[in-house]
Amino acid sequence: MKPKPREVAKLLRAPPPEIRAILLYGEDAGLISERAEQAIIAIAGNKDDPFRISVLTGAAVAEDPARLADEADAISLTGGRRAVRVCDAGDRATAALAAWLEDPKGGKDASLVVVEADALASRSSLRKLFEGAENAAAIPCYRDEGAGLSTLIDDVMKENNLTVTAEARNFLADRLGSDRRLSRRELEKLALYATGKGQVTLEDARISIDDSSVVTLDSLSFAVAAGNANDTDRYLMRAYNDGATPIGILRAIARHFERLHITALRIAEGMTTDQALKSLRPEPFFKVRSIFLAQTHLWPPKFLADALGRILETEVACKRTGAPAAILTGHAVHEIAALARRLSRRSS
Repeated sequence: MKPKPREVAKLLRAPPPEIRAILLYGEDAGLISERAEQAIIAIAGNKDDPFRISVLTGAAVAEDPARLADEADAISLTGGRRAVRVCDAGDRATAALAAWLEDPKGGKDASLVVVEADALASRSSLRKLFEGAENAAAIPCYRDEGAGLSTLIDDVMKENNLTVTAEARNFLADRLGSDRRLSRRELEKLALYATGKGQVTLEDARISIDDSSVVTLDSLSFAVAAGNANDTDRYLMRAYNDGATPIGILRAIARHFERLHITALRIAEGMTTDQALKSLRPEPFFKVRSIFLAQTHLWPPKFLADALGRILETEVACKRTGAPAAILTGHAVHEIAALARRLSRRSS
């Protein structure tokens, strides 16, 4: 089944017994992990109980389908429902999951299988299985943007008895969103800083976020699009030191180039530069507005599309080739930065 967006939160808070498996897939690894843990806690009471939670990989399930059935049909020694978490799943695991979903064992205390996957195309066999099964649910997990990101900001502040000014919300929305876990961590850090103030101001947001890993990824993206090799190296190393992953880095840069691409296309279609920038959600922060606009003019839409294609190819290679992901990512970002330098020389 495909639950409606408004039904997702309720389903994860209290998975009904007739739903035996949940597939979480998409671009936002942090949101996938957060939702997986939410469903597991709803079933097992916490996310770390070894008696009620089993963790498998998609590869293990594909190679040994009986192992999935053994874990999913097992009875908890301590009572209550069990959860089976299947990480890094893909279409290879479809057959094993399909076989189990045809005849899952257990009654009211039956286990819940939570499957985590990257972005899956509509033709994906795994996605089709979960969307079509009556006893399973497929839930997409996309990056927080626009209203969704504003809601996350407000929710975290509300949890900490805080409100946020419009200026602070816009500032945060311009810097967060590539990964739910990272966004939540930065918002919780901000809430801690603003404890007792009642309201988060723009100055509070700036002070809290300015030295964060979010700003490092933002700075890296601007450095790559500008063709600055030294800054690209510096921010790339800082991002890894801050705990960023190669996939997280690629997606942050992709988000920047997507925004450049959208702006460039809208200008080419006849919008003024001011209209094109204001149409972005969120708008570029005023401190980087002129830099963003300069990069929009530097990169023709075709070359922005090429850069986005290179980033996507690299992400796929990181997941499938077995080559070191950090090396693949480094090569890709420097190739794109080199292209920016060639474009700059051509336009001068």
